[in-house]
Amino acid sequence: MMKTKKLYEDPYLKSHGAKVMGFHESGALILDETIFFPQGGGQLADEGFIQGHPVLDVKEEGEFILHYIESTEDLYLGKEVELQIDWDNRFHNMQQHTGEHILSGLAQSIHGAYNVGFHIGKDMMRVDYDKELSWEQLEDLERKANEAISQNVSIVSFYPRPTVLESLPYRSKKILEGDIRVVEVKGYDLCTCCGTHVRLSGEVGLLKILSRENYKGGVRLGVLCGFKALEYFDRLTKQSMQMSHLLCAPVLELYPALEQIFEDREKIRRLSVEKDEELIALKLEKEDGKKDLLIFEKTLKGKSLKNYVLALSHDREGLLAVFSPEEEGYSFLLISSGEDISILGKKLLKDYGGKGGGRGVNFQGWIPAKEDNQEERERIRTWFKTFTQQ
Repeated sequence: MMKTKKLYEDPYLKSHGAKVMGFHESGALILDETIFFPQGGGQLADEGFIQGHPVLDVKEEGEFILHYIESTEDLYLGKEVELQIDWDNRFHNMQQHTGEHILSGLAQSIHGAYNVGFHIGKDMMRVDYDKELSWEQLEDLERKANEAISQNVSIVSFYPRPTVLESLPYRSKKILEGDIRVVEVKGYDLCTCCGTHVRLSGEVGLLKILSRENYKGGVRLGVLCGFKALEYFDRLTKQSMQMSHLLCAPVLELYPALEQIFEDREKIRRLSVEKDEELIALKLEKEDGKKDLLIFEKTLKGKSLKNYVLALSHDREGLLAVFSPEEEGYSFLLISSGEDISILGKKLLKDYGGKGGGRGVNFQGWIPAKEDNQEERERIRTWFKTFTQQ
């Protein structure tokens, strides 16, 4: 069986005829030639149709390209079939891949940062470098990459003879054997590559670095190029305009507007804490000093309630039971000065159909109640009188 001819090396070939040459043991279709790029080198497989059947995946195995399609029932050896590429998906991959070559060529030539990982996703391109790069350095690289794009330089691919290859200053992440394909972005990059690329750098459109994180001693970037970058900025612009309307601030002044909101919220929080502290002090002054104490506290919440409970329990002998009204019930905290209070807590949960837990001198939980009123509170007080000295 002859090897599959790789017509996808002409990346602008959108449709073509081919002949069924065989079927792989996995059920995949083998053609005499194909325009479908198989997954590899960080680039996803092409999508499209073969004789009207959706292409699910494309892989390379040895000298053959395997096409996984929904059904091969109407196909047979020697049958002529029509191949149709999903051009939007193909061109997306071409824009991203060429953009990555431009960025990586610049990163290596300017900062000595080598590309050690690369993947084109549906929504984002990931690029890994073996050297840490600051945001300032990345902003400079991004600007230079877009300058290269605007220069509209040519991108060519070729198979140099081994003797010629040895003399070329090309980039490569691994040792290669056999026929080596080299892709050149004139004046910016020279790299071994099996992927699909645009003919002119201007077709990349634009390149934007969207994220940066430290990764394995280097850096991992999230990057978008071309129409995908434009789609991203369309969504970003719409969200920015919505936020601008919501905050009554110009788009380019959203950050200071949000900063002011957070500052105002922090001032309100501090004032609330101060008021709660004053309220706690007043409540402690009114505390009657009983050995066992059952209280209902609806004013204080969260950390302020916790501080109040800690102050009440300090040096107290006996039982402290604090109930805080919530929607459809009460949250509660039981604190004992020394005795195991879990038996009392479990009994409370059982009698009221609540939930919670604890051990030793602390027990907390929640019990249901239709509403917070005197009747409900008196019912709880009556229950506690059975177990306390109140």
